[in-house]
Amino acid sequence: MRAQQKYYLVLGVGRSGCAAAALLLQRGQRVALCDDQVSFDEAVMARLRQRIAQLSGLGVVELDFAGAAVEVSDYDVLVLSPGVALSHPLVRAAQQAGVLQTSELEIALQGYGGRVVAITGTNGKSTTVSMVAHILSKQQSPCSLGGNLGTPVAELVCQRKLAALLILEVSSYQLEHSPRLSAQITVFLNFATDHLERHGSLRAYFLAKWQLVSNTPSGGVALIAREVAEAAERFLGAGAVAPSVCIVNETTAESSTLGQRAAQRLPHNHRNALFAVHAVKALGVPMSLVELADSLCDFRGLEHRFEVVMSRLGGGEIINDSKATNFASTRTSLACLTQPVILLLGGAKKAGDECTLTAAEKERVCAVLYFGASGQDLCAEMALTEIYTRIFPSLTALMASLVYEASAFPGADILFSPGCASFDEFQNFEDRGNAFKRMVKQVIEEESPS
Repeated sequence: MRAQQKYYLVLGVGRSGCAAAALLLQRGQRVALCDDQVSFDEAVMARLRQRIAQLSGLGVVELDFAGAAVEVSDYDVLVLSPGVALSHPLVRAAQQAGVLQTSELEIALQGYGGRVVAITGTNGKSTTVSMVAHILSKQQSPCSLGGNLGTPVAELVCQRKLAALLILEVSSYQLEHSPRLSAQITVFLNFATDHLERHGSLRAYFLAKWQLVSNTPSGGVALIAREVAEAAERFLGAGAVAPSVCIVNETTAESSTLGQRAAQRLPHNHRNALFAVHAVKALGVPMSLVELADSLCDFRGLEHRFEVVMSRLGGGEIINDSKATNFASTRTSLACLTQPVILLLGGAKKAGDECTLTAAEKERVCAVLYFGASGQDLCAEMALTEIYTRIFPSLTALMASLVYEASAFPGADILFSPGCASFDEFQNFEDRGNAFKRMVKQVIEEESPS
């Protein structure tokens, strides 16, 4: 039996919004799309209409790209895509009109009878989700992987490909619009300054993620890092962490052993591996923690995460860590290197992110090459008077001089870990990482003998 028909307005026509619209149409609902960030080019709109029709198989969806012309009170439900901020005029209008707001995730999981492992955190989400899926594949345990990594859950539902176990990566953008999202196992990996331009404050950013822990049902398992527990106490007061929440202690001998066994090839992934192992154990897999950790011995890291591109002539490696879009991530990668490092840092610096090197890090970093929109500001903020620095207007300009700059530091690792967003020059961190790898292969030939 179909649910009573309602009129939905989906705000945002990216992959998540289109998936939500397709699923709603499949369920017999009335749907309109709105996106005031999309080109008014008729060819673009025609392609969008075609995509929705193909996804749903239920006809053409009403499209409106005027944004301000939409009367939100005409709709029963407003579906918010992850890229839409709560400050958007239509979101505020919906709040004033009392229109229910929801997300693609909440729509997709309505009536879902399976189990959900939901993983969030500032860094490491995609890797940890992939590690959980990798361990389960070794046990021949079917699962779906979706959310912020992979396929939108609504798309999986539409295609009837959603397994009885869902491994879900969830960003703060998604959680901000999914206050009713609940998972049997929740993981909050870490917490650092990020996305302040979206959330407005560090507290708001934290609360968007913390609700996932708060929504863990009775009988469920919540795994959090020590720093997350400390942030909860800071923002919510003493007693904010319920006794039922498991604080994973990385400093114990057992945790250290598990992390090292699970990520022996990828030392920067120790924490991610530790949480992945505990999450799978919480699912009831009949194996010891050590056995689960050993299941990750052949796990290959994800692209653009501490990815070795090639070795330098005379020693040292060139590493693509384009996923480092905040300085906390850059710091994690630096900690994995023991020999001298040439650090490539830059892009569009995020609001509130403090970029400094500790005394120990300064001992390893022999040069910092800044680039992009925030290169000048980063150089001034870090004030590395005792370390060789250069500023370049773009990544392309830096790469044109990389061989010359690196020649002064033979044997040093070259770490491309920007610590900033990529949008000053690139579409996203993947685009940036791919460009870096292409340019490395072009310029490194100059370092090789002819």
